Amino acid sequence: MRITSIDSKAWVEITPGNSEFSFSIECMADRGQSLFHGKSTDFHFLNIEEFISDLNKFILDRNISPKLNGIYGPCLEFYRSKNQTTAVMAHFSVGDDSSAYSENVEFKTTGTFEINSEFLNDYLNGFKELIKT
Repeated sequence: MRITSIDSKAWVEITPGNSEFSFSIECMADRGQSLFHGKSTDFHFLNIEEFISDLNKFILDRNISPKLNGIYGPCLEFYRSKNQTTAVMAHFSVGDDSSAYSENVEFKTTGTFEINSEFLNDYLNGFKELIKT
């Protein structure tokens, strides 16, 4: 399932992962002068059912902010823009860490973009389908 920015220059995609109960999360943003990309292929969500419930509520009530948490912290959040009361924003964070060194090393790609709120029902259905697999 892909969540795309209103200008089609950025997206976050979540698909079933390599193992049971894992997901792949990937993001890309092409800003013209810069390109950002991140991907984690063995990602575990901590609150996907709560997130789906909150996303369902968010469709009618923009006063809440559904937040999907992963093992490396929040990875996806929908919220109403503070500047434009009708705009819906998606904030994402794709990350990983490693304890292969003497200290933990963290890598992360984050960003925020406006989405077309008409697709919120499609996103909700997409998340419901993801947890069925």
